[in-house]
Amino acid sequence: MFIFLFIVLCVIVLLAWLIARIFGRSSAAKPPALLPQVGMTLPGAFLHRREAVHVFCRIEDSEESRLLVRVLSELGKSSLLGMRAGTPGQLEVGNNWLPIEVLNVSLPWVIVEAFAGRAKPKRRESLRVPASFSVRFRAQGLVHRWTPGTGINISAGGFCFSSNHASQLRVGRYYEIELTPDDAGQGTEAFVFYAEMRWLLRTTEGTVAGVQLADRSKQRDLARFVSYMEHRLTRHPEDYLIETNPKPEFSEHH
Repeated sequence: MFIFLFIVLCVIVLLAWLIARIFGRSSAAKPPALLPQVGMTLPGAFLHRREAVHVFCRIEDSEESRLLVRVLSELGKSSLLGMRAGTPGQLEVGNNWLPIEVLNVSLPWVIVEAFAGRAKPKRRESLRVPASFSVRFRAQGLVHRWTPGTGINISAGGFCFSSNHASQLRVGRYYEIELTPDDAGQGTEAFVFYAEMRWLLRTTEGTVAGVQLADRSKQRDLARFVSYMEHRLTRHPEDYLIETNPKPEFSEHH
């Protein structure tokens, strides 16, 4: 009798272990919460022509791990025109980045494959707006003439710029910075603040520098400048499309 009860207990334990393994693998293979629902509007990005093109899109339809998205707006040095199948990207779903890969492009429509099993937690970081703008800088406390530079990108916390005057740049030094939009007309107010030089990169075409805002009282001014540049550079696919392309079907990719 004791042996029989022992065998039954072993069988129950083995079945419980097998069930836990099966359901554990199933839930790990496809985390459903990470797949956006139809109708959701969310930000994302595509790596097009070696540059990130930030997008704001709406999920129009879904089929298993495939998503049909409509690009509502985009922000980047180049447009999505010419983007092809195989282009990688990501969507911001909740507190995660969801990797995607383009299957078909018929702008403003894009069919992508979503990889929920490879999603990663989103880090808290500001959107860097790829933009060109005029930069002038001088070391804090000095009154000599300004040194010119050219803006590369900017965020609410700082920006990157290039300059041909490497001798004036030192990591850890604080600078007085003046930013002006390239398309600014007469009477346009420049944004002036203090920033710390965080890193330098020497290239054959000059020096690229990254600075971080040091004067927190100017945070609102910098955010306003970033908002202005983002608004000026935001595009819509309809702005460059001669006509709206037909909506693609999932059946084309079975």
